[in-house]
Amino acid sequence: MHYKGRYAGRPVSKGRGKDIRYIILGIIIAVPVLLLVLPLLSSADEGFQRLMQNSGLYIQEHFLYTLARMILSLPVSAYLFGLIYGGIHKRNTDCIDKEELRETSRSIRIVPNTAVTTAILIVCAIYLLFIGLQGKYLFSAFAGIRPENFTYAEYARRGFFELCQIAALNLVLLLGANLFSRKGKESSAVLRWLNVLLSVLTLLLILTAMSKMVLYIAAFGFTIKRVLTTVFMIWMAVVFTLVIVRQWRTFPMVRISVITGAVLYCMLCVLPVEYMMDSYNQKYFPEQITEENIY
Repeated sequence: MHYKGRYAGRPVSKGRGKDIRYIILGIIIAVPVLLLVLPLLSSADEGFQRLMQNSGLYIQEHFLYTLARMILSLPVSAYLFGLIYGGIHKRNTDCIDKEELRETSRSIRIVPNTAVTTAILIVCAIYLLFIGLQGKYLFSAFAGIRPENFTYAEYARRGFFELCQIAALNLVLLLGANLFSRKGKESSAVLRWLNVLLSVLTLLLILTAMSKMVLYIAAFGFTIKRVLTTVFMIWMAVVFTLVIVRQWRTFPMVRISVITGAVLYCMLCVLPVEYMMDSYNQKYFPEQITEENIY
């Protein structure tokens, strides 16, 4: 009995040790994502920028951001070179089939789920901190209120392009988490709900940017750039909505996303957008020409 008692707890300790290593691995995975996300969030909001400066993270922004981009560019460059070279010289263009793709998908599932979920939790925590600190500023457009010391143009443009880059990074993070995690979302409810959480937070950021643009349009009318911006945000919102639905239903999400983007683009090309825009502006904003109305 004494012998069994001495070793009965060892598997539990070993399991806890593995969990700690996986958590550390998740933190390491989250670091390059944060190196890209934090500067974008800092550029999107002055208050969050001051917070990063006070914590000492923003000081090394340019060096770390460039280093992260260089590291991430290496596998992408290698893949694109191999793809173009193989396509030109017809090498290994007939060696890919569905079964090989499934086998490859199974073979790359090497990252423990604890590490993946830790990385996503850290990124979500940063977004929640950003939203919590700047909730009044971000959501004032929903109430039709423009913050003081901001023109409508500055309020609409502030952080828009950074938030678009963040949305693209979140798509890459979701793709990587679900491709490389040892257990997919089908076998891990935690991963599935974290996918939903990250998608909902991204949708929230998109909706805040869209509400600011709507406030801008309500004040100064339509321009071509404002129409294109609004359509692009609608498409991004559709993509992340599909990601959420994809957690419970199987369907060709990429195909639907591409078709949706193509339909929106064709509508911009086919519909008399300029005529509709001019008619609206002449009705509600006659003879209103200001510097803000250029954007």
